[in-house]
Amino acid sequence: MSLIARVPHASDTLSGKITLDTVFPPGDHRAHRNRENMLDNFEKAETIGFLWAGDTGRTIGQAAIAGILISSNVRSADGNNAGLLLELDAILAVTLGGTLLLGGRFSLAGTVLGALIIQTLTYTTYSIGVPPEATLVVKAAVVLAVSVIQSPSARSLAMSLFRQRGVAR
Repeated sequence: MSLIARVPHASDTLSGKITLDTVFPPGDHRAHRNRENMLDNFEKAETIGFLWAGDTGRTIGQAAIAGILISSNVRSADGNNAGLLLELDAILAVTLGGTLLLGGRFSLAGTVLGALIIQTLTYTTYSIGVPPEATLVVKAAVVLAVSVIQSPSARSLAMSLFRQRGVAR
């Protein structure tokens, strides 16, 4: 994937610095490029101009790299499924980091720790041969466990059990 982004960047075709009228000096590696291919690349870039045009604050190169990264994450070029189910990881990272599901104070350090725990959980399940679809079930079970632990009724039940055990001794 890095080759796909590197070649247009190295040739400046994604920087906006060259146009169809640009003439490259002798010795410039771009002077040897096929002119028809360059015209074709400019036409293709114009069809996806909405990705960087307007107030996005992105250059065409940044939009290209972002597209490659998100496509590689979902292992598909289907824009409808890009980022699908990533919200489960975000919720899990924040809750594992200590933020209550009902709201409250947010901890960036805790969220980073939560994200590291999620990645460890993901890589562990993959390494033991669990299919990727089942990994979502494992993550959902962790969200459920964290939800139960954070609930006031579960805490009061746990406290009453600890008090009973303390009295029984």
